[in-house]
Amino acid sequence: MSEADLNLRPTESSTPPDSRSAVKRGRFYHDTVAFEVEGIVHRVCRYGFEKWSQSVFPDMFSLPQGPNVNGVNSREGVTDENPIKLVGCTNDEFECLVEVMYPMEFDGAEEERFSMEQWTGVLKLARLWDMPRIANHAILWMSKKEMSAVEKVKLGTRYSVPTWIEEGYCSLVTDITQASLEEMKMLGWETMFRLLTARGEVSRHPSVARSTLWFDGELYCGHCIRQKGVLSAVAEPSNKCANCSRGYGGPLLKTSDGWGVYINTLRRAPTESYMDAKSAAVRERILELFKDELDEAQKANAIAIESRAVNSETPGPEERAPLAIAT
Repeated sequence: MSEADLNLRPTESSTPPDSRSAVKRGRFYHDTVAFEVEGIVHRVCRYGFEKWSQSVFPDMFSLPQGPNVNGVNSREGVTDENPIKLVGCTNDEFECLVEVMYPMEFDGAEEERFSMEQWTGVLKLARLWDMPRIANHAILWMSKKEMSAVEKVKLGTRYSVPTWIEEGYCSLVTDITQASLEEMKMLGWETMFRLLTARGEVSRHPSVARSTLWFDGELYCGHCIRQKGVLSAVAEPSNKCANCSRGYGGPLLKTSDGWGVYINTLRRAPTESYMDAKSAAVRERILELFKDELDEAQKANAIAIESRAVNSETPGPEERAPLAIAT
């Protein structure tokens, strides 16, 4: 749809045709449309709904309409008495969406003006009405707000935001105590089982188990220091003693004959390598155990992005704020 189609389409008016024909129309000559939401009528510019919706509203507005009856236009949305009735949303959600499309302030502080609940309503309608740019605008601001791990999983699953799903699950595997029992019940017993499975597998992961021994300096062979009084380093990556060649393996780093390593100086906090190793191991298990769920969200989000790429020929007011693509 060209800019001319969007900006220069004539609007319904009570002005006599003869008086209008002599007036030259400018760039900003928009149709308006009447919507009814929860018994409340709104008259708004039609332009934004045609531009930002990739299918729902353009298809709606292109439907053939009935003829005039007794000189009265019978098209839905033309008059307040015959508005287009929108279902599946609340009036508050609709008003927030309209304010995002037609901002009433110029301070760029949408994040502060809208609560998390309001942004969720905008995201809901953007997904419902195929508005990928509006959806990603909402995701951008919502990502800056504080969300619990369970909220990220639930909202990410409901509105196809794979990044939130992954972040939420990773947080729960790292520290499952941050969610209450009631919150975990909302995720379902199958999800709880997979999270506990991931926690167990991560704790036994070689890179994590090796790094949980927090120390300064090196690890030393327990056999050599106890039997010979010699500090002999256990070298990585072979985990073998440099003196007696005993191999230290498994999560507890013990030799086959039961000797353990000697830690020279303990630390009270985990090393940076431990945190990196654990984060990598957690993500690896989440991507495997929740692959179907993540793939489904990724696919749904990709469809919206592809739809946006096909239909975004004309630049619009998205330049007023970055519209990041959610991945």
